[in-house]
Amino acid sequence: MTAVLGQATILVVDDVHENIDVLGGILRVEYKVKAATSGAKALEIVKKSECIDLILLDIMMPDMDGYEVCRELKADEKSKDIPVIFVSALQDIDDRVKGFTAGGADFLIKPIQPEEVLARVKVHVENVRMQRQLRQAHDLLESRVAQRTQELKSANESLHEMYRRIVHSEELYRGLLEASPDGVVLVNEAGEIELANMAMCELFGYSSDELKGMTVDRLVPQGIHGHEIDRSEYIHRPAHKNDVSRSTLYGLKKDGSEFPVDISLSLVANENGDMVIADIRDQTERLWLEEQLNQAQKMESLGRLTGGIAHDFNNILCIIISYAELALDEKTGKSKLDKCLAEILRAGERARDLVAQMLLFSRKGGRKVTQVVELSPLLTDSMKMLSPLLPSSIDFKIDIDNGVVLVKVDPIQINQLVMNLCINARDAMDENGQIELGVRHVEMDAGTCSSCYQSVQGEFVEVSVTDTGPGIDTETLRRVFEPFYTTKDVGKGTGMGLSMVHGIMHSCAGHIIVDSVPGLGCRFLLLFPMVQLEAAGCSISDDAEEMDYSGEGQTILIVDDEVAIGLFLNETLSNLGYKVVCFPDSLQALEYFNANSDEVDLVITDQTMPRLSGIDLAQAMLKRREDLLIILVTGYSNRVNSAQSKVLGFSAFFEKPFDTKSLLKEIKSLLSS
Repeated sequence: MTAVLGQATILVVDDVHENIDVLGGILRVEYKVKAATSGAKALEIVKKSECIDLILLDIMMPDMDGYEVCRELKADEKSKDIPVIFVSALQDIDDRVKGFTAGGADFLIKPIQPEEVLARVKVHVENVRMQRQLRQAHDLLESRVAQRTQELKSANESLHEMYRRIVHSEELYRGLLEASPDGVVLVNEAGEIELANMAMCELFGYSSDELKGMTVDRLVPQGIHGHEIDRSEYIHRPAHKNDVSRSTLYGLKKDGSEFPVDISLSLVANENGDMVIADIRDQTERLWLEEQLNQAQKMESLGRLTGGIAHDFNNILCIIISYAELALDEKTGKSKLDKCLAEILRAGERARDLVAQMLLFSRKGGRKVTQVVELSPLLTDSMKMLSPLLPSSIDFKIDIDNGVVLVKVDPIQINQLVMNLCINARDAMDENGQIELGVRHVEMDAGTCSSCYQSVQGEFVEVSVTDTGPGIDTETLRRVFEPFYTTKDVGKGTGMGLSMVHGIMHSCAGHIIVDSVPGLGCRFLLLFPMVQLEAAGCSISDDAEEMDYSGEGQTILIVDDEVAIGLFLNETLSNLGYKVVCFPDSLQALEYFNANSDEVDLVITDQTMPRLSGIDLAQAMLKRREDLLIILVTGYSNRVNSAQSKVLGFSAFFEKPFDTKSLLKEIKSLLSS
């Protein structure tokens, strides 16, 4: 008998050595593992072994399939009670039924999840221990019955009946996931819950009786109650019969709190009609860890950027200072002065773009902002951040297809993807070689994702990063997407880069293909689902002609504690025909407004000011005049962004350093309307 759970012996049967390695790696942490590459070898090992506690059995094998092996095991007196868990990529409900009919105890679907494998194995190993203990107890009672008096006979019969019921119950409900850490519900066509396991009750805070008969709408937030249409389509479309689909939603607990869940749906049919089995897993901890890992990886990348960014900023400051000194020289003529000012302006714009990229890349928290975007400008921005990181000894080439290339992704993540792959390529080549970044449309007839191992077919937008480094060997390639796996020396990387690439690509339904031969370089292909221009509802148009920004005497109140900025706006707007009132102090500005509220047509206010912030100032002004037009301008604030500013009542939002023409255009538009 297995005395300790860690001493249990598990037999893994699979004709693919890699699958055995994967399962063995997962199980050896807690169990002894034996392996067989065929059904015949598995039967032989079971006959020779004193104790096999559990068998993980593949279905599709050449000499005899898993079903036949299972029937052989169940026909043998020695092995009939060893639980068999089928491990297969087959997802059809009929395949599961066939497995349970053959005597299987459970069914795992490839690709497997280590946590799920360990959880289910633990349940069945403990069940084996319980049965063996019951048999020993039964045998002990049987031996004592003969020596005891007739009055103990009834007690022995009661114990025997209890044992019979336990065994019978285990046979009837084998395969049900009552011990699963996931919540499982059976939902009828009307959306009513007919069955829920205990994990489901604990997950949502309801009792089993409360869940039975409840509509699933009560378990999701109000904002997505329209999903009953999707459920009806899922049930009635023949193409979805016996299909399994997964999606991430937000669940609603009994106490009103929301939490992220991963849902797996399986369609089944019984005498009451078509029903859906939903497997629901709490994703709160996973998403939190993912966000922490994502931020850690971004901070690692920002650390690498520091030297290059400092170099770039020093160059920009040198340009600004040098040309400013030249412009102040009395000997500088009008034409040279214009040239100096133009160079200062260009350097300032470079500094502005660099800061914007750094802030964008280091953004933390919140849900991902997935949107349809044009890829080429995003890659151009990525190149700006990469240039300080790639030494002149690396020949960097870009090959981007002509035309509009649209993908659906969080724009920030494009920076992360390209930066991770290019930095890895740089380090692999020891800062000497060639890196090529390419973008093109491709049509995949047949391929396999190098990180999730799923089949890849269809039309994609391919972003490729190719290097002339030493390449990646087969063993390393199998592990490169694992978190914290790295071949770099200690202190030169956390091993999170390619793990993040894996997470980002699959969060936007993409795939990764790695093409590498040791000694001949490496090529990473990022495959994004193609988005058609018409479907995206986008259009690409030329910039509008220069517009007239002049005003008609409207009064604009400017509030900014940076006096130079206030003076600049005062001068610019006054020259365009506006009446401008400017204050460097927000409380003074509020006092003026309270006395002249009917005369002010528009307010431009900074956010971060000593005594009263821009948000607080705006709230005070809006209480007095609800229709007041207010533009918020900020150098940086973690209290407000463009979307939040609308909620707070602002008419527009600009980040410093702002584009003057864009600001003038917005002022003209607001006052005209």
